[in-house]
Amino acid sequence: MKRLTYLTLIFALFSASCTKIILGDNATDSSGWLSAVADDTPVASLSIPGSHDAASYTINTPFVEIFARTQAMTISEQLNYGVRAFDLRPAIADNRMKIFHDVYDTNVLFADAIDTILDFLGRNPSEFAIVLIRHEEEADNADSRWSGVLYDILSSLPENRVVRDFKPDLTVGQIRGKILFISRNPYENGPIGAFVSNWYSGKDIRLQKSAGINEGALWVQDYYDPNGKEDKLDAIRNMLNEFAGGAAPGTWCINHASGYTSGIFGAPDYRENAQNVNSLTAEWIEGLNGSAGIVMMDFAGASKCGKYPVCGDKLLRALINHNRLSTKIHFNTD
Repeated sequence: MKRLTYLTLIFALFSASCTKIILGDNATDSSGWLSAVADDTPVASLSIPGSHDAASYTINTPFVEIFARTQAMTISEQLNYGVRAFDLRPAIADNRMKIFHDVYDTNVLFADAIDTILDFLGRNPSEFAIVLIRHEEEADNADSRWSGVLYDILSSLPENRVVRDFKPDLTVGQIRGKILFISRNPYENGPIGAFVSNWYSGKDIRLQKSAGINEGALWVQDYYDPNGKEDKLDAIRNMLNEFAGGAAPGTWCINHASGYTSGIFGAPDYRENAQNVNSLTAEWIEGLNGSAGIVMMDFAGASKCGKYPVCGDKLLRALINHNRLSTKIHFNTD
């Protein structure tokens, strides 16, 4: 994410705040949506709603929130509304592992966020959660302690609540009630779950399709700083169509609707990007003939953010509903 400059801060003083969030009618209680999916369904074949910088809902300092807040709801609320993939970016601060968005402190402890997810899964054993980890090195100057602290946290979790060994053909039944950790950074004695290789944040779809997840195939569209609205829309739509139409069985996909546009003085604006892409992405998913993979979004569940119609409720529902239409997904008949 781009850092604030003096001119950017001046621009922020005249920008509308993101504090007022309206949850739309399309965001409904979906705490058990995976209960309808049969155990033998491959996780990679699902369309999974994901939350980009999932803990940034706490960043509500005036003006700063415009550049650093990407979510409206708490992690607990996101879980209840159906989010099943969480982008959590820990760094070392005050000798603790805290979650950041760039240099901005969410004041959420990584361990507390994981406890929140585990508590939800304990109450909803039909569900699972995927946690994407990135070392937010900007926040702790690439603190060398990060690797060991992360391993200590993950290795202390109950064995039966964590996916220890990732396999591309993991099924829903194998990970119900558990967290699958996928880390973009290697750490000592790992992985507990999976490591990602060749994560790519550009537009070239050939390079987006060259990532790896342990020994399996992973496609990643994380074009977070596009050259305009249409550039981002093209990246999302191309990945949706490629994955739904031509991915080999066992291929995983992470497709980011999240990102920002650059406004006056280069100020990053997540609200405007969400306004531009969330509704259209939902419509494309509704007409998709195949899985959408994991779709990471901003403002999951939110209808509006200030004056911006971010349509995070519409995209969240479209992903959950699309699973009911897929011919590749098996359903419980009880």
